[in-house]
Amino acid sequence: MEDDYGGEIDIEAGWQDDEQMRFDTVVGALQEILADEQFDSMQRGFCLKYCMEFEATEENKLSYMQIFKEYQETIEAHLVKSLTEMVPDFNMEEFSSELEKRKE
Repeated sequence: MEDDYGGEIDIEAGWQDDEQMRFDTVVGALQEILADEQFDSMQRGFCLKYCMEFEATEENKLSYMQIFKEYQETIEAHLVKSLTEMVPDFNMEEFSSELEKRKE
């Protein structure tokens, strides 16, 4: 089948099941969140808060683990909150499972 411009249309490529569409919606929302100035500002603020804690040495300080945990909790909370606002019935466990299935 050809389109109005002489190119071929792949009808099957345009069809997606509900699961694929939902996954694509969540990934699109995630891209918007990560590209948003608010996310960038949050990360920058976190880095400024803790930048003086780090030293260029072979040994890691014990405080690094606590900083990492706080960073992880802060980022995850922001992502879950934002995705829940943008995607109806968003569920992080379901999305994580889908990511695992779609590694490639």
